[in-house]
Amino acid sequence: KHKYIEAFVIAIIVFVLAYLVSGYFRFYAVAVATGSMVPKINVGDVVIIDQKYDYKELEEGQVIAFKYEGVLIVHRINNIVTIKDDYYIYTKGDANEDPDNYFLKPEMILGTVNKKIPYIGLPTVWLNRLFLKN
Repeated sequence: KHKYIEAFVIAIIVFVLAYLVSGYFRFYAVAVATGSMVPKINVGDVVIIDQKYDYKELEEGQVIAFKYEGVLIVHRINNIVTIKDDYYIYTKGDANEDPDNYFLKPEMILGTVNKKIPYIGLPTVWLNRLFLKN
């Protein structure tokens, strides 16, 4: 009987993990690989990205996830400039001295980041570093 309970618990854990990392649902999870957001978000923290947001409601100070030149980045909104109906979003990592040297258009933003799970992504970061070195 205990084997069935263990198998059920493992199945639930696998389902939840697959749900969070798939990106097909409203929320998904990614491991943070750099220290650009320290001390708010550390290397190895997993952040939960909420893909359901209205870019017109984004505010300075919010943490967002976006793709820039094929790389997923998690930074804080530093400034939002609106010219006519165009939005230009400038970001900065909390640990960085200078703002990022580019702006984002709304279609580049993957979602907002409001939750993190400390350090459970460290194995993913370590494996990526191990395989990217070769």
